[in-house]
Amino acid sequence: MKSREMACNAGMDFGFSHNFAVVTGFNDGYRTFIVDVIAEPELLPDAQVDVCTSRIKSWNPTIYADPENPQMIAVFRKKGFSMRNWIKGPGSVEGGINIVHLRLRPPLSDEPLIYFLAGDPGVELLVKRLAKYHWRADAAGRLTNKPNQKDDDECDALRYQIMNVFAPDKGKVGVAE
Repeated sequence: MKSREMACNAGMDFGFSHNFAVVTGFNDGYRTFIVDVIAEPELLPDAQVDVCTSRIKSWNPTIYADPENPQMIAVFRKKGFSMRNWIKGPGSVEGGINIVHLRLRPPLSDEPLIYFLAGDPGVELLVKRLAKYHWRADAAGRLTNKPNQKDDDECDALRYQIMNVFAPDKGKVGVAE
């Protein structure tokens, strides 16, 4: 992938009691190949940096981290990671989910635009989590436009990556009301 000069990108979701999750992939045109997923709970900031340094830093990924933790973004930036600023605006969760869905099942093609490395335990965990990812129900049992937050960290990291790399306005995804 490096010899083909494919761009490397990652999505990062900070967590402590939930998983610290980093989904890393390479882009070949419109296709994304997910090759590494870090999913570990209870990592202190230095351990988060250390695991990313050992697993993905040599690929020099552009990282789209959850913007709700600017302190950790600054820590990673100080350690030499390429952290991109973006805004998690109104409607961006639903819009980002829709972009991931459209890339997994493009309407005009039989081929997906996101591929997952088989045999990698982290990547296989992401695939299992994606299969269980679902919308929350309200008190009356109706589905809402908010995802269930149980085991969603890896899915969120994938969403941050895909919506920022492939959304028309790069990270400024919204949904019409």
